[in-house]
Amino acid sequence: MAYRKKIYYPDFQITRDLYTRGGEWMTTDSREYVGPYHRYTDGSAFTLGSYDEVRSKQLVPFVRYAEQQMGTYDAITHRKFRTTTPVPPHVPAPSPEERSRGWLYRYFARKVTDPSALVTEVSEKTHGLLSGKSTSQAVLYQTVRIVWRIGPPYNDRVVNGITIPGSVDENLRAVTAADRNFPGLLAHVKNFAEFS
Repeated sequence: MAYRKKIYYPDFQITRDLYTRGGEWMTTDSREYVGPYHRYTDGSAFTLGSYDEVRSKQLVPFVRYAEQQMGTYDAITHRKFRTTTPVPPHVPAPSPEERSRGWLYRYFARKVTDPSALVTEVSEKTHGLLSGKSTSQAVLYQTVRIVWRIGPPYNDRVVNGITIPGSVDENLRAVTAADRNFPGLLAHVKNFAEFS
């Protein structure tokens, strides 16, 4: 049961039958809310299209999980922790061993608390720090590691009914697959023949 700030609101102070698809509101127990809601001119909002004293729950502006954790940090330490050192970009240089075996790992990172953040290629060490959750920045970044094929053949080809994968086509498939859970990677990686 959620209580409104005032007992009575005239109709002109209520906007009823609104709907959110998510990313806008959450309940006071930090669960993202999707569904009908209504809002008052004093800024308060509640679930359901109109107020029900028993079933309506109070809504608060949606905050992503990492931002919630930062708020917890702020509350415990009484400090604001907002500035972070940007992750250092990295351009891999395939070793003779990697060229010999025909592939190498590439690592990418993206700041999750900033929807406009660009994908950055990072070193294996930086990837380890950000994905290991052992640093204060780990909660702020999403990382991904992909296998990057180098050398010929470059394009898929069929020999005697058997498909022989090419490095360029394999890299495109790997980046496309990773982009499903790591948005922005496909837009970042443009040259699928890089290092070949």
